[in-house]
Amino acid sequence: SLHDALPILENLFNDQFKELLQAYRAKMRHLLKKNGLYAGQDAILFVLLSQSGLTQQELAETLALSKSTIGTSLKRMEKMGLVERRAYAKDSRCKCIFITESGKKLADSCQQELMGFHRYIFSAFTESEIQQINLILEQLCGRIEEYHL
Repeated sequence: SLHDALPILENLFNDQFKELLQAYRAKMRHLLKKNGLYAGQDAILFVLLSQSGLTQQELAETLALSKSTIGTSLKRMEKMGLVERRAYAKDSRCKCIFITESGKKLADSCQQELMGFHRYIFSAFTESEIQQINLILEQLCGRIEEYHL
């Protein structure tokens, strides 16, 4: 019964998901650090790779982060030569952020490494198992979203 399963489900949420997220984040931090990046800077590079020329505000909205959080990362990334700010054509007071050639190379390298990491993780599963995992995670997210506090 569901009542009997509740302690198992609580363990799943409190321990196994937590362990999964911690292990994944630790590997991601290592991957980023190895490439000279801080957490979140990869996401900035990936967005700019497909949408170079965004304002800091647009970048913050795209990544659902504060403008000041993005600003801190951008300053570091400018010093590293990964991004550059240029005046917006219609308003010279406004700056747009562009990915540099170095930034593109690093983003490509990170994407390749990330794809290899994900391929490795999922190589232990059959296609059917991956579809089941995806379905279960979608259902869990949906149920969590539906729950009214």
